Amino acid sequence: MSYQNPYYKNKNDNSYLKRLSLQLLIVLIIMLFLLIIKFVNNDVASTINMRIKDSFYKDYTNETVEVFNTFIPNTKDVFNKIIIKKNEFIIDSLPVEGKITTHFGENIEANKKYNSNGIKIEVAEGSEVKSVYSGKVERIDYDDQLGVSIIINHGNNFKSRYGYLSDIKVSEGENVTKGTVIGLSGKDNSSKSCLYFELLKNDEPVNVEEYMKK
Repeated sequence: MSYQNPYYKNKNDNSYLKRLSLQLLIVLIIMLFLLIIKFVNNDVASTINMRIKDSFYKDYTNETVEVFNTFIPNTKDVFNKIIIKKNEFIIDSLPVEGKITTHFGENIEANKKYNSNGIKIEVAEGSEVKSVYSGKVERIDYDDQLGVSIIINHGNNFKSRYGYLSDIKVSEGENVTKGTVIGLSGKDNSSKSCLYFELLKNDEPVNVEEYMKK
């Protein structure tokens, strides 16, 4: 029959309790830090809070594939063919709540000279416009047709564009998450309050409504 010295048993138990207490203390400190960041309202706290959100919401698919591709050639091609097709881009909700008045391919203006590459959503001027997906603000544009617009790159060859904006709440190169307010809606060239929304795949416009969650 084996004999275990009670001294060593107590010593091991104490060592385990110390490690457990230290781990719990670290968790409590992290939770306290996150609570402070959440409720303190200043630029530094907002920046840290956004960084934390980006870490959680960021899609690490491309980085993971690159790592595997260094060890197993053609991993990227296989992944694109098999997995990305199954994980198609889905839009849960529109960037604003409103009625779609112009659909993909329809005439966007009264003069019938311009066919829409996206959709027009009737909404009160000054409504908050939210990003439909996480990504990075690629470009802020201005043209005679859509006025001020924002293009967000979502990765996996998808981008979204938001036009007829009256105000901009983000800057180029900024990371945004789904639901981030990126601007305020404005008016089209006919002075109608609305938002233009477009989805691009491989830099070509596609029918937004086909990618909306049923």
